[in-house]
Amino acid sequence: MSEITRLKQVLRLTEDMSSAVNAGKWSDVSTLTKLRADLMESIFPLDSHVDQSEARPLIEQIVTLNQNVEQRCRDARQTIQTELGQFNKNKKVAAAYQSN
Repeated sequence: MSEITRLKQVLRLTEDMSSAVNAGKWSDVSTLTKLRADLMESIFPLDSHVDQSEARPLIEQIVTLNQNVEQRCRDARQTIQTELGQFNKNKKVAAAYQSN
């Protein structure tokens, strides 16, 4: 399989990751991340014979999508941490109320 074909597969996996993030399917994101990482390890560094004019736009799309996925994951993590903090605060208040 050519490296360009594998780069296109990486792009598809990254698009699938983006869709999974949008849907909140975090276990799918994890699975896709692992698949993509394994595939990327088999590609990089690119062989010198790879057509850079064909590879560059694919890599740029992957990087752009990946940055977007990373930002949305950070945002989701922050939301979850905030909700967990509020939950723990409410739990302490309920425990204090019950002990009185």
